[in-house]
Amino acid sequence: LGGGGGWSPFGYEGQSVVPDAGVVQSVEVGLQAMASTGRTITASTWNIAAINNNPFEYWITYPEDPEYERIMGEIEKFIENPGKRDMPVNAVFQDGMFDQLEKRMDGIGWDRDHKVRQYWETDFRKRRIVSEFLKDPLLGSKRLASMPDRITNTINVEGQAEPVCRPTVINQYDGDLSSVLAWWPQWEAFMFDIPLAVEGKTAPVYQMLRPISK
Repeated sequence: LGGGGGWSPFGYEGQSVVPDAGVVQSVEVGLQAMASTGRTITASTWNIAAINNNPFEYWITYPEDPEYERIMGEIEKFIENPGKRDMPVNAVFQDGMFDQLEKRMDGIGWDRDHKVRQYWETDFRKRRIVSEFLKDPLLGSKRLASMPDRITNTINVEGQAEPVCRPTVINQYDGDLSSVLAWWPQWEAFMFDIPLAVEGKTAPVYQMLRPISK
């Protein structure tokens, strides 16, 4: 079987896969039995693949490890009903972190009018982080979080076999993410300081981002 078309950040496009021999044999036996009786089959197919690798987005059957089932169940309960843990955004992404981000944006010529600070101070910093941010349908429809994540989550880099992952719990990043304070400087360096060679161009990750239409 050939790999699907289109671009993938994981480098699987165009590769071949070998079907399980037992599955192939079972299918062949079943189809031959149907053909011998004159029966036909009508089927529809769809692409169930996804280009990201967020382990919390896809819930698989994994009976060998009950702990996986427990963790996924607890995550679902938290997202559906966060209760007292639905804290303000600025309790996680703190004001000092925003100040550092603003300095970074100033340094590369982004947001010269400081409109981002206006949004931060009057709106986003006060939102509840699950019910009013993660679940905000407008942020979802405009792809203000999902599109930057898609571009920077896992990046194939020229000259090395392993991709480079953004510091986050929703990919295979293996650095220290034990606390927000441990995560933040790693994310900042990844986005602004570390040049990556991608498609013949070497540049910091922030240069991969593109404006999103209103």
